[in-house]
Amino acid sequence: MERSELYKVVRNSLLVELAKIGDKNVPVSILNRHILLSRADVIGLFGAGYQLRPIKEMSQSGQFVCEEKITLLGLRGTIADVRVIGPECQQTQVEVSFTDSQLLGIKPVVRMSGSLLGTPGIRVSGPAGVISLHYGVIIPARHLHMSNEQAAAYGLKDGDTVKIRKSGMQIPAFDDVAVCTGKNQNIEVHLNTDDGTSAGINCGEIVEIM
Repeated sequence: MERSELYKVVRNSLLVELAKIGDKNVPVSILNRHILLSRADVIGLFGAGYQLRPIKEMSQSGQFVCEEKITLLGLRGTIADVRVIGPECQQTQVEVSFTDSQLLGIKPVVRMSGSLLGTPGIRVSGPAGVISLHYGVIIPARHLHMSNEQAAAYGLKDGDTVKIRKSGMQIPAFDDVAVCTGKNQNIEVHLNTDDGTSAGINCGEIVEIM
């Protein structure tokens, strides 16, 4: 296990133990724009038989950063070097910030991951071709990942909403953070780059659940 991964394991274990005595804090991950691809769209962008190439595991079990990057082709502008996140999924999903959506010329729609019906589409360019998505572009809603055991320690359950604030602040940075629990999830608040900038919260910081 790499030192950074060991640090996260120890940190999260300590945070859970502190939560049991009422000191409820969680780490933050600031997510940059990225795309999750279906098998059909992997082929459309990278060619027949192509397999995604993992380069780094992510905090949530089973997910990984891929070597591959694509370009988003919006009505107003383009964004290059958008990272692919694995593994492959059933429906291709593009996650951007509000600022990104304005640059691309796309109506911003805030959704939880996987809730894609009624969202904008976009064209995506890869080394083997261009695909057109009829829907699938979202601004990810702020959310807190937790395993079922971690959620129990915090007195939370799937579907709850919590307020978070940065240390030293008197008011919440955000009061609408959705709790997402599951077997393969690990404690971590996910914010997009606009959220992090507006609240002065950096990736890896610890924030308080109010």
